Amino acid sequence: MIWAQESIQAFTERALRPVGPATVEVKGQARVHLGSIDLSSAVPRGGGLGFSVPELQFTLRIQALGDSCESPPLPPSLQQLPMFAERAKIDLSNLRIDFESRLPEHRGLGSTTQYLVALLQGCQWALGRPLLSVHQLARIGIGAESSLGVRLAFDGRPLLDLGASSPDAWGGPFMRRQPRPRAFRLRFPREWRALIAWPREMQGLDATADSGFWARVLPVPEDRTLSALSALLTDVLPAIFEPSFDDFIRGLARFNQASSKPEEWDIQPNLVRHQANLLADIGYTPLLSSVGPAIVVFGPSRDALSMAESKFNEEAGVWQHVTTQFVNRGRQ
Repeated sequence: MIWAQESIQAFTERALRPVGPATVEVKGQARVHLGSIDLSSAVPRGGGLGFSVPELQFTLRIQALGDSCESPPLPPSLQQLPMFAERAKIDLSNLRIDFESRLPEHRGLGSTTQYLVALLQGCQWALGRPLLSVHQLARIGIGAESSLGVRLAFDGRPLLDLGASSPDAWGGPFMRRQPRPRAFRLRFPREWRALIAWPREMQGLDATADSGFWARVLPVPEDRTLSALSALLTDVLPAIFEPSFDDFIRGLARFNQASSKPEEWDIQPNLVRHQANLLADIGYTPLLSSVGPAIVVFGPSRDALSMAESKFNEEAGVWQHVTTQFVNRGRQ
């Protein structure tokens, strides 16, 4: 376990490619968020455990034209982009934004946050301005409660994010919180893999439904936060250090019953819960990414995931899936 040290220079080298005068191509990746840690207070601190998925990428191109211009329609998940651009003092009317490829959206794979980070950084570059740090992004409202998605946009290796600092930590004009400086990179064994699967057509919560869900669920009982912390500290982290895959999965199973995960599983459609039950019946521990409907299954090796892959291959018209290794990859 090492301190997370997100570098703007590393982000630039990994994600940005100049393709012409004031024009840049930006690449980003999906991310998995296995669950928040502390959602039991009146002002939840979030945090969480997750990693990026280099097999699921998107590409966009941004050009600063100097005159008013129109961009093609943006993904629906970017409806809040004008607000964040205004906070960052970015005039979108002089920028052309083209998505060349997209992520599966509203599947629990982080498309909104990953898109926002890539877009704002690309706009900054096209305008000849410095890129934004993790903390600067939090101050305009992106990643203020959990910086996991933002940090993974900078560096995709597995991450334990401790969540927002106290409500009085920062009194800026937009957000009163910013991420704790303490987030940790986790060194998973190279043999371990994760299978990530999502329904081809069925989407999860959109922004409006997501806000309504959290308004009903939060805060969660304090004992669940304690259970989440206990699972991480006594099972998950020691199992990564030793390493012990069985203890790791035992800890994730406990984590999956804590925080807000019971409510997140409750809102899943029958299709998702049925598939999760099939995986459990053959010995796997199905997990949700964010509020789903993406399902995550871990294995100690690629071969150990073959039976899980077969369950999704049998329903290839309904499900898509990829298998990932826990390394930080450069541009693809």
